[in-house]
Amino acid sequence: MNRPEWFARNTEVGADAKPILQRKHPQKWLWGGLWALLAIQFYYVREMLAALVLFSIVFAFVGFVVLILFVLDRGIRRTLALTDPFTAPVTSRVAKSARHAWSLAEETGRKLLDRIEQPAGH
Repeated sequence: MNRPEWFARNTEVGADAKPILQRKHPQKWLWGGLWALLAIQFYYVREMLAALVLFSIVFAFVGFVVLILFVLDRGIRRTLALTDPFTAPVTSRVAKSARHAWSLAEETGRKLLDRIEQPAGH
């Protein structure tokens, strides 16, 4: 088949040319293409909505964890501020005993290192 003949049979030219959707028998490929385009758009929209839901859930969870940590921090700071006058003598004794324990550990470590560094014959 000659190309101009095929083109003349499959196109409408002139004053009676109608848009392809207003013809009596629209092309099958046009409808197939429209359905494919519509299906692709629905799939894309579904995918984007699913991603939005997932990210919203993750965002809400992270926000909830941050809120809990914030409330705990505020409560702990307020509690420590209220109990500071009553615990000052205890904390000073604890700090003093911790320093003493640290100095004992340091002294014991030095003695052990001195023993290891000494020659076996002395």
